[in-house]
Amino acid sequence: MQKSQRLFAAAFLFYCISASSQVSDSLIIKAAPQFSGQVAIIKNDSLVFSFAKGWMNFPMQIPMNKELLLEIGELSSYITREAIYDLIKNKKLDNDSMVSKYIPLFPYKNITIQHLLNQSSGLPSNYLKLYHRYIYDDESIKLRDKAKGISNADIIHILNKYEPALEFNPGEKSVQCNTNDIVLAYIIETMYFKSYEETINEMLIHKYKNLNIIANNDIEYTPLPLRASGHRKESANLLSIEESLMNFGFKYSDATMGHHHLFASAESLSKYFSTVVAPLEKNGTSYAGHEPGYNSLVYFNKGICIVILSNTSDEVDSQLILKALLSQF
Repeated sequence: MQKSQRLFAAAFLFYCISASSQVSDSLIIKAAPQFSGQVAIIKNDSLVFSFAKGWMNFPMQIPMNKELLLEIGELSSYITREAIYDLIKNKKLDNDSMVSKYIPLFPYKNITIQHLLNQSSGLPSNYLKLYHRYIYDDESIKLRDKAKGISNADIIHILNKYEPALEFNPGEKSVQCNTNDIVLAYIIETMYFKSYEETINEMLIHKYKNLNIIANNDIEYTPLPLRASGHRKESANLLSIEESLMNFGFKYSDATMGHHHLFASAESLSKYFSTVVAPLEKNGTSYAGHEPGYNSLVYFNKGICIVILSNTSDEVDSQLILKALLSQF
């Protein structure tokens, strides 16, 4: 009798999950008919829904699937911070120490590691403007000597040499700033004596062997075979490839790390956030990431984790899908 009850319970659970998936499929299609990307939902530590729709590469008419990797934009910063917290845990880094302890030429003597971690450093938030102001627009620098791809070292060099003004006093407030993540990534490179990319990929393989998350800042010369291309919506039924600053007409690419250039499937990212990030949050919240041709969104609250990854630059679809899904969970 107990065995039959267990079988019935398992069958009922399977039916509920299947029914939920069918409802979610129709919800997504109705909420955002032109959506291209992946959606994954974890409830109480179990993957209850996984969905893929649209195109891996629209011009070549290759359809999207659940195993493909998409750029996650600023959501990468959570993995950067995990690598920093590992250094702190292993007593190789002190979060209350000044950044200048680890980057000797760093000119802001009152900025600590903790200021970088909680986004309260006051560092200039737009590092691309820094590059334009101090390097690209400098006529005394020959074109061939200007970086074809901005690196973390380039931004650190600008901060060290030119000491651009802070936007506010360290600790005064907390404001999202990608420059913080670039400095953290540079510290990771300094502490491990290897590239950020290599360090992060080794950490991910060691700690999360079954998750499909990869750091790669050079998709042109070191391609990811299972990567979905990024797109820009030209119209409701037409997408064009958009994956870098060069697609916007810039003469250089952005190869900085720490705040972007991590790629993941929605299933893997939902498992990561539900097990690593969500337990640290007391209240439900959502976070977004943006990159040319991609956008990402994660939401978690009361045992639910929803990840929406899109390989178009349109953020509206993801917001519409999240709203529709929250009506069911």
